[in-house]
Amino acid sequence: MMDIIQNLLNEKRSELLEPLVQQAGFSGDEASSFLPPAIAHIGQTLTGGGLDLGALLGGGGDPSAALEQLDVSAVAQEAGVAPAKAQSGLQAILPVALSFAKEKLGAGGLDGLLGGEEAGGAASALGGLASKLFK
Repeated sequence: MMDIIQNLLNEKRSELLEPLVQQAGFSGDEASSFLPPAIAHIGQTLTGGGLDLGALLGGGGDPSAALEQLDVSAVAQEAGVAPAKAQSGLQAILPVALSFAKEKLGAGGLDGLLGGEEAGGAASALGGLASKLFK
């Protein structure tokens, strides 16, 4: 599941670079180095089960809840930037990343699809996710 989120964010890489440069004050090189670990950690956070994705993707949730669960120090260390800069970068791209996920997955988000596991098994949940991602 995390791979699907990471692939989605990687597809939108150029659109994630813009807020890093314009809002968070990253240079182009810093932004390019920052995105891979940021995308990986955002993917882990969104698929880790500790968030109400339905609310986040439906617009009713607070993106800062996702930000609080991100390991900012790890992202900073992997990207080679100061923790404060990593925090600023994550604040800039997290709303953009969530809007991409909402576009692809709809307001029900991953929660609605994962709910299908109880009724129809993991295969139906993944099939539902794939149909939303690749329509």
